[in-house]
Amino acid sequence: MKKIAVGLCVFFLVFGWLFANGQKEREGRAGTIELSLMMPQSSWRDVYADMAAAVKADTGYSVEFQVIPADQFYPLLQTKLATGEVPDIVKYNVPTNNTEMNANETMVDLSNEPWISRLVNPNILKDPQSGKIFALPIESSTFFGGIYYNKAVLKKLGIPDKQPTTWDELLNILRKIKQSGTGIVPVACSEKESWTTQIFMTLGFPISIADRPQIWNQLLTNKIKWSQIPEFKTILDRYNTLFKEGLVNKDHLSFTYDMAKEAVASGEAAMMINGEWVIIDILAKWPNAEIGCWNIPFTDNCDLIATGNYVGGFFVPKKGNSAAARKFLEIWSRPKYQNMLFAAFPGFPGLNDVNGGNVPPAVQNIVDTYIKTGKYVYEMNATMNVASPILSELWKYYVEMTAGMKTPEQVLKAWDVLYTDYMKARKESGF
Repeated sequence: MKKIAVGLCVFFLVFGWLFANGQKEREGRAGTIELSLMMPQSSWRDVYADMAAAVKADTGYSVEFQVIPADQFYPLLQTKLATGEVPDIVKYNVPTNNTEMNANETMVDLSNEPWISRLVNPNILKDPQSGKIFALPIESSTFFGGIYYNKAVLKKLGIPDKQPTTWDELLNILRKIKQSGTGIVPVACSEKESWTTQIFMTLGFPISIADRPQIWNQLLTNKIKWSQIPEFKTILDRYNTLFKEGLVNKDHLSFTYDMAKEAVASGEAAMMINGEWVIIDILAKWPNAEIGCWNIPFTDNCDLIATGNYVGGFFVPKKGNSAAARKFLEIWSRPKYQNMLFAAFPGFPGLNDVNGGNVPPAVQNIVDTYIKTGKYVYEMNATMNVASPILSELWKYYVEMTAGMKTPEQVLKAWDVLYTDYMKARKESGF
């Protein structure tokens, strides 16, 4: 994957002309059919440009990709939705982010599109309020997070490639890497992009209270404060330990997600904490890298993984060129083009006639062990999607903690204030 400069929108233009005079119409359309597609930088895959080129050659439909830095994507999208100056297609998570975009009002209902009958897992796409489907999915399975590590590094250092079952076991592995004298960074952290920082807490919080899931409803109804949940402080303390003990890269505040992937792939770093896409991203660019996956031992001997009830999807804003966008997505959904995606990035397709490619064994093992067997809890962002518009502020608090500007207690108390004010403004029950 090519790095995309932060702070800039990178546009990949793939377009063709259809001539009405003397030429055969393609897909029943004559003339130029140009569309815009907006997505966060973290979602970009170079193969999208190849897919778009193939669509253009076959049908004449053209697409301009607007790739936005992840931390700027949501504010920009909200502005566009408010002004009506929207792209024709938006790539975002579904159904978790339906609320953020007010999908029932701003997005086209795609529940009756031709590709609906080909969905592997339609239930995961349905809006919790209306039951409608607003996006063409990429995947069929849910997100899960873990520790993604370089097997060759562990072998070099004589560290057994064995799932740690307690937090102390994991810490001891990381300390051994630091003390090896090789200069290998135990954990590559990319806090220039705060969405990567939040993953540890987003996964860890629900694992820590897996035996008391009612706490989420208590938080939603103001019966308990975030700072009153000791397990949350423990998770913050554990994450902060990585930084206090120098188990991460010194330049973590300026390090990007792409830089972290490269560090792990090259062996400059042993591990990184992120989502299952890490393995696929790394192997797409560094096919000889030996990458494994461990479940994060947030609590001792916990046989659960945290997952999200969302997948990446393509939405059609009502105020864009919705008719052409719907047609483009129907074309985009066809096996010819989807197979290109999964050949480059193997995974679990959202459509039942698409070949998922050679899924890395480590990813398949996690799916088989936890997802298919029901050994999971939903991650925090999915559970607290009502607070989606302000969660990015909480992520900033996490970074302030790792930078030494806030203690774990101060993070939770600051979030208490922001969260309470937000819920009061929404007039949520209990606030």
